[in-house]
Amino acid sequence: MKVSAYISKFLTLGVIFLPLAAQTLRVDFNANATTQSGWQSLSSGNSDLGDSWSKNFTGGVSLDVDAIGSVTLDNRDRSNNGGGGEALMWRDFLFASGSFSSRPGSGLRLAFTGLQPNTEYPIKIWAYDASSTGGRAADWSGGGSKVQRLTFTSRPATLTDNVITLNVVTNSAGAVTLKGIVSVTSPSSSHNVFINGLEIGAPIATDGPNDLVLSRLIVAKAATIGSAVGSFTTTDPTPGDTFTYSLREGEGSSDNGLFEITGNILRVDRDLSALVGGAILSVRVRTTDAAGAFSEDVFNIEVVNDSDNDGLDDDWELLYFASLTTASGSDDGDIDNLTNLEEQSAGTNPTLADSDSDTLNDGQELKTFSTNPLLADTDGEGLTDADELSGVDGFVTDPNLADTDGDGFNDALENSEGTDP
Repeated sequence: MKVSAYISKFLTLGVIFLPLAAQTLRVDFNANATTQSGWQSLSSGNSDLGDSWSKNFTGGVSLDVDAIGSVTLDNRDRSNNGGGGEALMWRDFLFASGSFSSRPGSGLRLAFTGLQPNTEYPIKIWAYDASSTGGRAADWSGGGSKVQRLTFTSRPATLTDNVITLNVVTNSAGAVTLKGIVSVTSPSSSHNVFINGLEIGAPIATDGPNDLVLSRLIVAKAATIGSAVGSFTTTDPTPGDTFTYSLREGEGSSDNGLFEITGNILRVDRDLSALVGGAILSVRVRTTDAAGAFSEDVFNIEVVNDSDNDGLDDDWELLYFASLTTASGSDDGDIDNLTNLEEQSAGTNPTLADSDSDTLNDGQELKTFSTNPLLADTDGEGLTDADELSGVDGFVTDPNLADTDGDGFNDALENSEGTDP
């Protein structure tokens, strides 16, 4: 099996959805004023996502702001807005120009991407304009949160003033959309929807599933309908929790129709014989605990030409063995501490304990020394891996580094000159 098949899940999800810092993001909505330390600015001049008021922020989160209804995006700079130590955030702002009481449902839409999937975040929103009279009111919601009414009160002094907090949950792609619209309760006859600053806090820890593993990431093209591909295992902080598994639509679900899940077993549900060896099938799976909390993962499964369903490619098997029944994937015929499946993945010879003849067996090289079992001299400086590890020339050196001591002279040269490598 190809190494790529083993790591494909992590390439699919782990790299896109990176863990975020304790305070995920602070955004200062700017007109002209300087952005204060610890915040990132967003203004009409930002158009990373194709239109104004959109930006890819440092840290991987993106935000696109759009108008809702018959309003326009506008901004102001108020030097008298107050705010004490946070004056630069309070000073200028974005607002929905025309979000009057006569236009219910109009306002701002904030679409975030790049967050962790299926994760709860606290999001704070600040709003104030010293030049606006009282009574301005907006209803904010999104991501499954309750509607929060944000109104102007007195001139702000700290970050505890004129703020609401929404607890939102991202979708399976790590996205969430917030809406601020003219409040249904006693809005002003003038503009109502303003935003000076926004903070996405740290993800809120839950006791739901946080990791999902499929025991096997290959399937034989000759596999019969109903045959097992592998079993699912869920990591969850709740002791003794139980889980149900289901195939879900979404990114990475293109081949869900070829499989079914019974209990915790992924099974073949279609004839795969027409597929070519090496094809990659993508399935999206949800694990749900007894309380209904869930997480989803995408698994990339490699199709192998495997008539006897032992995980070994038929062509590879016949290259080294007399028939397809001579050996199985779990065998270790050459007693080098690598199964035939591991040898197939590494490209080593399953009938030779030491594929590169450097006196280190293949299992030692892969699992103990991290050297290349197909190269007698992994670092290519002229000393075999075994000689470097044994110190046969008087010094034990690193078989993965041509110049162990980093002095600009490779180990073989230093040995030949009698210096300490």
